[in-house]
Amino acid sequence: MPVAHDLNSGPSAAPEFRGFPVALLDAVRCPHDGQRLVMGDGRGDEFVRAGTVRCIACGRVCEIRAGILRLLPLQQPLSRVTHEEQQARDRGADGYDAHFSAWSNTVEMKAVFANPAAFLGKTVLDLACGTGRMTVRLLGIAQAVLATDFSESSLLHLAKKASGAETRLGLVWCDVTQLVLSPAFFDAVISAQLLEHIPSQEQRAALLGRVRTGLKPSGCLLLTVYHYNLLREILRRPRDGVHENGIFFHRFTGTELAHELAAFFPQPEVNCLQIDPRWFPAGAPVRGWLARILEPTVGTRLFGQLLFARVVKHV
Repeated sequence: MPVAHDLNSGPSAAPEFRGFPVALLDAVRCPHDGQRLVMGDGRGDEFVRAGTVRCIACGRVCEIRAGILRLLPLQQPLSRVTHEEQQARDRGADGYDAHFSAWSNTVEMKAVFANPAAFLGKTVLDLACGTGRMTVRLLGIAQAVLATDFSESSLLHLAKKASGAETRLGLVWCDVTQLVLSPAFFDAVISAQLLEHIPSQEQRAALLGRVRTGLKPSGCLLLTVYHYNLLREILRRPRDGVHENGIFFHRFTGTELAHELAAFFPQPEVNCLQIDPRWFPAGAPVRGWLARILEPTVGTRLFGQLLFARVVKHV
């Protein structure tokens, strides 16, 4: 039986979560010098709920608390825009899952998980996992999952969902744009609706470069982003905006997303999906039905609210 020790349990802990799998410390590196991280107390436990982690080179220390590896204090301070999003994500963690309709979830997940072999028995990174909307689909399929987010409240929600999961699940509190990954560690990376909230192309490029480093040869990245569809273009809607909760977003054209991905991955596949029923008359009984009928057609170019991209690392 795996052993887990808890030196600092408290009211915020998720008591049923096994803790951080020590083997997944090899997946990430120190944000300051890119060197390996090891358990600070030298204990041989397989899972840790509370303890310290240190860099073998610079000696900097961070905590594992409630089973979550807390890398954020070692990273550079968040920008104003990112900090505001972090606060909004923490405030909204309780109701985040309800934000997605069953149909929109189904469409997006059907695209991301279309090829189960990409995840079966593999090591997977979930970037900006939130409360685990995508992560929980990997439990019981993947061998190991590293799920990262800068919202600690969201990660605590995910820890509760993951109670009893056999898949090794490592939760990391961090700014994913600063996350340093170990080379060729992951078989697959998923990123659901993340890139549109990163305000600059330079930051997105830095993240994509780190993802490429972390992927094994022939590993794949699967991601979704907000789509600047043809109807929005015709109506001259702005491409950048701020949600009611204060979170910044940017909508991508297919060409724009392909261009940013092609700097790191050859021949990216980009497709439109998830037609937004709100484009149809409010109260119309066929509103959702029309969206479903048009989904697999060219209608997604006109009405689709997401882009889905799949890229493969070629060495």
